[in-house]
Amino acid sequence: MRRILFLLLLFSLPLAASFEVKGASLYWRPCGGTFVVGTAEGGATPRILNTDYDWGYRVGAASLASDKSCYVYGHYTHFKSKASANYGELFTLGGLQPGAHAERSVEYDTGSAGIALAPLCLQQCVLYVYGGPRYLDVEDRRKINATEGVQKERFAFTGYGGEFGCAADATLRSCAGVHAHLGGLLLVGEQRTRLNQATFPGETTCVFGIDVKVATTYTLTGRDYCLTVEAGYDLALYFSLLRQISQMGFVHTFDVGFHGPYTGLRLQF
Repeated sequence: MRRILFLLLLFSLPLAASFEVKGASLYWRPCGGTFVVGTAEGGATPRILNTDYDWGYRVGAASLASDKSCYVYGHYTHFKSKASANYGELFTLGGLQPGAHAERSVEYDTGSAGIALAPLCLQQCVLYVYGGPRYLDVEDRRKINATEGVQKERFAFTGYGGEFGCAADATLRSCAGVHAHLGGLLLVGEQRTRLNQATFPGETTCVFGIDVKVATTYTLTGRDYCLTVEAGYDLALYFSLLRQISQMGFVHTFDVGFHGPYTGLRLQF
């Protein structure tokens, strides 16, 4: 992915009138794939461990044409969330346990590079359509450590493909504006599953996903630069991304999503 980004930016140098670097702080939460640690005595109340909001980051760069009619871009995003909890008497791991400790971590890495064209370029509004290669790596780790046993699970997906979508920047008043982004992606990759010491054969699958972003912006313009502060909300959702295999051999695939607020800076020079 870094090589693709480097080549795209290199090829765009003769046409570039300006460059842009950006960074964002993410405060996201994973969703999807319920982790049932066990049930209270009697089986009426399940004990579920969910990951909570945590911090991540996104960085990127772009090379823009002088008339804003097109730009070449590259982005990379990393996010990881962890959670743990202690339980008293619990029915889990096939029996009634005096106590148990559960842990879960979800890690997300994705990168993209491509080109965006502007079919609509007005003084106060620019609409872009974009497309390019995309990489995705997601891992979900779970562990139950009970008094009389331990269970470890790992679900992962690594895939490559393409992304496509549209993005718009509009100026509402003076330096304030809005930014909106709606995209889709199609990836081909391998689902990998591990249960305790058993590693199941990987399965190649096709995954569809969506990316949505809405933000407010405030831009400060200098003689040789343009600095934009951005604050908004992100949603990334991937359908049937991870595969879970139970000890009885039942196979279940589940969706995985990431959502939450973010703040960022864009510097154009």
